[in-house]
Amino acid sequence: MSQKEKLIKSMKNNPKDVSFEDLHKYLMMHGAECRDAKGSHVYYTLDGKPLSVPRKHPVKAIYVKQAFEMVEGK
Repeated sequence: MSQKEKLIKSMKNNPKDVSFEDLHKYLMMHGAECRDAKGSHVYYTLDGKPLSVPRKHPVKAIYVKQAFEMVEGK
């Protein structure tokens, strides 16, 4: 199993315990564009869909679920 597959599996199994760095890696692996703002949030876009994620550790599960929806197109 590759690192990418392990990352996705661990994020899906436990979305409440995902670090900001892991979520960032996941989004960047799938072609999201990152616009780093001067503040507490980082903004991503993928196929015109926006996602704002706060830089907190761990990231709340709702942001992880929204990232999966954004990437998988649900």
